[in-house]
Amino acid sequence: MAALNNLAPEAVAPSTPRGQIARQSTAVLAGQLLALACGFTSNLLVAWLLGPEGKGQIYLIQFTASTAVIFLNLGLGPSAVFHLGRERRYSEAEIASTILWPSLLLGVLPAALLGLSWPWIGHLATAKLGFACLWMTLAAVPGMVLTWNANFFNLAQGRILAYNFLRIAPPVFFLLGSVWLSLSATRAVISVAIVWLISVSIPALYATSILYKESVRRAGPRRGFLPAAFRFGVRSHLGAVTQYLQHRVDILLVGILLPLGDLGIYSIAVVVAELLWYVPNTLAAVLMPHVAVRSDEDATKLTAVFCRGTVALNAILAAGLALICSWLIPWILPAFRSSVSLIWLLLPGAIAASVFKVLSSDFNGRGRPLETFWPAAVSLSLCLVAGPLVIPRFGMIGAAVVTSAGYFLNACLYLRAFSRTASVSYTDLLLVHSKDLLSIKGFLRPWTAQPEQ
Repeated sequence: MAALNNLAPEAVAPSTPRGQIARQSTAVLAGQLLALACGFTSNLLVAWLLGPEGKGQIYLIQFTASTAVIFLNLGLGPSAVFHLGRERRYSEAEIASTILWPSLLLGVLPAALLGLSWPWIGHLATAKLGFACLWMTLAAVPGMVLTWNANFFNLAQGRILAYNFLRIAPPVFFLLGSVWLSLSATRAVISVAIVWLISVSIPALYATSILYKESVRRAGPRRGFLPAAFRFGVRSHLGAVTQYLQHRVDILLVGILLPLGDLGIYSIAVVVAELLWYVPNTLAAVLMPHVAVRSDEDATKLTAVFCRGTVALNAILAAGLALICSWLIPWILPAFRSSVSLIWLLLPGAIAASVFKVLSSDFNGRGRPLETFWPAAVSLSLCLVAGPLVIPRFGMIGAAVVTSAGYFLNACLYLRAFSRTASVSYTDLLLVHSKDLLSIKGFLRPWTAQPEQ
């Protein structure tokens, strides 16, 4: 890794991988910050409008839909990135068509299956959500699956503006709707659920138009791509689903083992702690296409720089976030005061999660998606064993401790796997080098340089 340590700031130009990632990450991060502000504000508004129990129900709606999306996307998005980057045997039109129609069909499955089994499990499905909220949740799933996969297609083509819109639009529309509800003094859960459904459906229509126009631009798709997409996608999907379950098993257990009001309080702590994920999620999204088109050695250099930089930045942000929330939440949401201690317990784990979010993007980009499965599987197993033992006795505090422990274990296993795969030391992945600080000037150069006359 001597070459990595000797990278000079002058080497970071717009045409280099690091310069391109810096420029694209800045654009994506700007969008993410807007989404962050809108999402955080709407969460506070919903909590103020509905209280702990109502907030818990809305969070359960969002959690159910998001979980369905993670299970049903089948890795078609990452497969598009890989095949447009390293395996260039299929056209953009072929890949767009293969994303479009399977995504919609997969998204309809939950509603179809529940409708067929309604006489037997209908009373269980509506126990906490209610009939209307449950079916609104299922109605949102097809569009959300399509939007998820379409965004990877946008990244593979470098369409950062379209990517940003699909990421930003749902929280922006949900915030506007929440503000309207607060001004009209509407405090019904069903009204908030309708606003949420509209907020995720509008970008889904835009995603549909993008893929449809691309898919009909040339001749129809060759049948050979669908099996290839699923072969790669399913392998990537295993890691993504397991990773998601490890992220959300605490929500599932709290929702089952504790009252709905506790879920509302816990959800506020989760939303705050996961604010730290905006930086690694942004870098991971932009990093994957660059890893896919470059050699393993160059990919390792890029990933190491961004991994250790993300960990250092999130450690600083976490300290400020903890202090601000310790003052802000008791002031504006006194009913959610107990979430402050949960935030302090979740933040260390959120910092550790930065590691595997960046490294998983590298593994997918270089065509080794199964490497993302085993660390997440081991960590999920820990949470599934410890959670039911700890949460009934220690409540939300126990859930937060188990979650952070699972994130630390996941990060350690990722570090071990990536170190062996890429022959890079742990210190190169975790500790900021002096050269990294000098490189900041190089990252900023594409933005501060004066245009040539």
